[in-house]
Amino acid sequence: MNDRTMSSKSAGARLSRRKILSGLGSAAIAGGAVAATNNALGAENPDLELLRLGEEFAQAYAAERALEEREVPWPIFKEGMGRTDAIARRIAAIPTKTLEGMRVKARAIESYCGVWEAPGAKPEVQLYDSLVRDLIA
Repeated sequence: MNDRTMSSKSAGARLSRRKILSGLGSAAIAGGAVAATNNALGAENPDLELLRLGEEFAQAYAAERALEEREVPWPIFKEGMGRTDAIARRIAAIPTKTLEGMRVKARAIESYCGVWEAPGAKPEVQLYDSLVRDLIA
């Protein structure tokens, strides 16, 4: 029986506070920001997969921007865009259940579209910009 299938009662008997704390530190070091997010929010967070994808999207988008700055040939840049777009589609397909999940989607929108002051824009554009700004603040 592995740790995932064992009951919480037997899991508590086998884990000490020292083991848990040392495991959290090791996971954060080994897994980086994603592991730290998982530990901080706990496995019970209903948007955990969305938060993980948000981290993955941020990394892919930064890599895509780096390719653009280096002015790589189009096929290479297109491949980078494809990775970012695939993650964005996965993010879009997952319904959010928490404010943190909504922020993941807002950051992805902001990455693609930007957010700007548009005083003369139609009300729906102003609302969109305001919503995204509020969520990523």
